[in-house]
Amino acid sequence: MFPRSPITQKAVDILKEGKHGDTISEDEMRSKLAIDVAPQTKGRSYVSRAVNTVIREHRVVWEWQRKERHWLCLDDHEKLQKAGQTQKQTNRKSLRALQISICVDEDRLDKEEKRMYRTIQLQSQVAHTMTSHGAQKKILSNGLDKLAAPDLPKLLDLMANK
Repeated sequence: MFPRSPITQKAVDILKEGKHGDTISEDEMRSKLAIDVAPQTKGRSYVSRAVNTVIREHRVVWEWQRKERHWLCLDDHEKLQKAGQTQKQTNRKSLRALQISICVDEDRLDKEEKRMYRTIQLQSQVAHTMTSHGAQKKILSNGLDKLAAPDLPKLLDLMANK
């Protein structure tokens, strides 16, 4: 893991204490970090990294509320709704990747590019299939009592470079 900047670490320390329903306005974050956190600024990228870190390390999810111009700490129901929205986005983006990859002429690729091309196609197909509404219905039709929680640490360990 890369070392964190002091500003990102300070933002992590602020955000990790969040409880559902808490809000932090742009002005509050600016004063706490002593850096501009408006969109398209370096400060916003520090906060974005901190939000991702807090999700990963502390299981606290913050979402930017554009109209209200503040970050909102989500409860479990909102987290589930956000996960569903992200899943739909993944489905659309994986379909787009498949549509674009179909346009590639494999004969014009060298060996390494062919490997990358096939990897992208495979990953896109798996992502699109598993995030589809049909897959969701099939999984749910088998009964929730048969559905085991995924073992994410094992999956991450499997994917880690060794």
